[in-house]
Amino acid sequence: MSDSTIKNLKLITQPCDFKNLRDGKKMPTDIDGFYDHNGTHFIYIEVKSKGKDMTMGQRIALERLCDATQKAGVHSIVLVAEHNTDKVIDVGNCTVVKYRFKGSWRETKPCTVKKALFSFIKNN
Repeated sequence: MSDSTIKNLKLITQPCDFKNLRDGKKMPTDIDGFYDHNGTHFIYIEVKSKGKDMTMGQRIALERLCDATQKAGVHSIVLVAEHNTDKVIDVGNCTVVKYRFKGSWRETKPCTVKKALFSFIKNN
């Protein structure tokens, strides 16, 4: 993995615990990836193990974030992808299983995160 962008694998495997930030049922969530293309396109990326889905809270958070930036005039999309490995996940080659765009979730023909990301930028 000589061309990897991971600088310190020990730190990336160090979990963050948000338990002290809980407010009733509300608590922070994480986003696996965020791609900002010159402030004109925001791509939010969430990667799950094959067959797993986001929690309701994470889904709502990503919906609100994507919809709000879209309303503010930034082309925005959430890509939900899956992997089937217990090794380092190559996000660009993960398979997109659904996406959120202009206020609704949509199914997609299988494609890689890399293809979906650059197609979105080119076509919007």
